[in-house]
Amino acid sequence: MRTDGLTLGPVLLLLAVSLEVAADLPEWPLDLGLREGSAEFVSKARQAELDRLSDVEMVILGRVESTTGYRRSPRGPIYTSANIRIDECVYGNCPADSILLDFVGGTTADGHVEEYDLSGPPWAGPWYSALPEAGKAYVLLVKRSDRSGLLYGQLPRLGYEIRDGVVVRKGIPVAEFTAVLRTALAVVRPDTGRCGDPSHPTGIGHEGEATERQPAN
Repeated sequence: MRTDGLTLGPVLLLLAVSLEVAADLPEWPLDLGLREGSAEFVSKARQAELDRLSDVEMVILGRVESTTGYRRSPRGPIYTSANIRIDECVYGNCPADSILLDFVGGTTADGHVEEYDLSGPPWAGPWYSALPEAGKAYVLLVKRSDRSGLLYGQLPRLGYEIRDGVVVRKGIPVAEFTAVLRTALAVVRPDTGRCGDPSHPTGIGHEGEATERQPAN
């Protein structure tokens, strides 16, 4: 199909595919702070969360056992390395017991906290924190850094704190939320491996790290 010298066939096909994918996506649960927002604002916020599913390597439900702040160079930013015990593999080829993830930001030896620009969005409530805390449980969307090859999480954009079996920022049971996540990922990433699928290796851990860790002084 052509009009005004432009070929519209591929554009219409792309639009049709996009609409089909959108129709298959589950109703995404809103953050508590969004429920009074305008329809347009709510729609954009919901789509922003769904967009973050496009390149996740795995999704885990687990509890932070310990955290360590470090720098990759003497004057570089602080990162937090979190050792997380995995209670459930929601998506991807997760390790059996635990995983080490990096988060941007951290605490220096003198107690100074650096969170950079990763505090919550404008509607953030008190449940938004950019740093994982030992003892707390989270659903985490795990990605891999293009620069370092390390696996990382990011709060609050890629993480959801769990308290007493409830996703704090959503106000719904964690089982309900992980079911929605699985359905959404099956639509957004239909050709990737599922939990424990050896055809979709992830290279768990910090292998390939080229920079030496420095104490977070």
